[in-house]
Amino acid sequence: MRGCWDSQIQACCCPAWHMPSWRAVAGPQQRGSFSPQEYMRMMGLSSWLHWSAWFLLFFLFLLIAASFMTLLFCVKVKPDVAVLSRSDPSLVLAFLLCFAISTISFSFMVSTFFSKANMAAAFGGFLYFFTYIPYFFVAPRYNWMTLSQKLCSCLLSNVAMAMGAQLIGKFEAKGMGIQWRDLLSPVNVDDDFCFGQVLGMLLLDSVLYGLVTWYMEAVFPGQFGVPQPWYFFILPSYWCGKPRAVAGKEEEDSDPEKELRNEYFEAEPEDLVAGIKIKHLSKVFRVGNKDRAAVRDLNLNLYEGQITVLLGHNGAGKTTTLSMLTGLFPPTSGRAYVSGYEISQDMVQIRKSLGLCPQHDILFDNLTVAEHLYFYAQLKGLSRQKCPEEVKQMLHIIGLEDKWNSRSRFLSGGMRRKLSIGIALIAGSKVLILDEPTSGMDAISRRAIWDLLQRQKSDRTIVLTTHFMD
Repeated sequence: MRGCWDSQIQACCCPAWHMPSWRAVAGPQQRGSFSPQEYMRMMGLSSWLHWSAWFLLFFLFLLIAASFMTLLFCVKVKPDVAVLSRSDPSLVLAFLLCFAISTISFSFMVSTFFSKANMAAAFGGFLYFFTYIPYFFVAPRYNWMTLSQKLCSCLLSNVAMAMGAQLIGKFEAKGMGIQWRDLLSPVNVDDDFCFGQVLGMLLLDSVLYGLVTWYMEAVFPGQFGVPQPWYFFILPSYWCGKPRAVAGKEEEDSDPEKELRNEYFEAEPEDLVAGIKIKHLSKVFRVGNKDRAAVRDLNLNLYEGQITVLLGHNGAGKTTTLSMLTGLFPPTSGRAYVSGYEISQDMVQIRKSLGLCPQHDILFDNLTVAEHLYFYAQLKGLSRQKCPEEVKQMLHIIGLEDKWNSRSRFLSGGMRRKLSIGIALIAGSKVLILDEPTSGMDAISRRAIWDLLQRQKSDRTIVLTTHFMD
């Protein structure tokens, strides 16, 4: 009976083939594209909120599966005929749900080790069932194991599940079944292991798997994202969010190229605040066996109240520069400060005031224009009470008032670009990064967008890329 019980629980509670991850798959030729999840993250979505949403989704699915399994095992189809005829169904359901929680956490943990979903699903499924194998060595030695050894073996959730199923079988064999009153009672005087310890270890496993997920995602974010140092959790700035020191006047004065730059370049304004400071920023990609420099030793200050335009052909490094400023790629060398925060260490704080319009529209096909604006306004921290007025105002600014209830998949290319710009502007974003915001627009619409940005540049730092000389 227990072998069938184990296999059915494992088959119903393994979401390994749906493991979520921040990591999108893109080759060197796709450096400007990224997933909707990464886009939402750059717009302010917290990692814990992302993982919580996936957790609730899978938990609801597994809650339904566990409920059906409880009915299957505990309901008597004939008089006194059931797999678990005397056990309390609510306790059996609690056991299955604890196992489901640990399984979801295990799947999350495995997903952080891979950048490709297919590889993660294949290896994760194999690893999931592989962790059940130690039980074949535990079962014959169970009566000679100490309590600490039994608890340590339960650090693998599948082993904990199997040992819990074994205890349920022993209680059934005694003719009493597992009950809530027996939660902390061993099945006999010769055994010091109780069912409550199994439930506790399953929940502990979930916490441990979650901590590994949190750490791996921060230190090894994959192809997209800025990695944290391995000791990031002891840094006060990670928890407090205080801005780090921006390059001071002394550092700027000590630059040996400053005089040469002043000779050929317009002097920078001294009465404006630099919203973005870029210091010797470089990015090198590994393409095959060769290193390819996309950005080399970039020095630039971008000021509040101004619109800074990066003009250049395809492959000039415009999108790569913006990707480093938004945390999509870590810089190979150099530093950059956005609103006083350093991009390699304070990206979470930077994204709280960041508005992004990517080169390619990343919209939800089944959400309306207004729903997009509502969603991203609240994602940026705007209260629900202020959202209606903010959305109404933004619809007027971008000229989509008559399309407020239209789904994004029915919008023209120009309207989709306007919506992406509205998403970047909404909720008072202080730093706007717009990558080809007028691509696909006719000359009149393009001019209208530029006029819109001119009206919105007050108290904002705006940087955009374009191919158009005018």
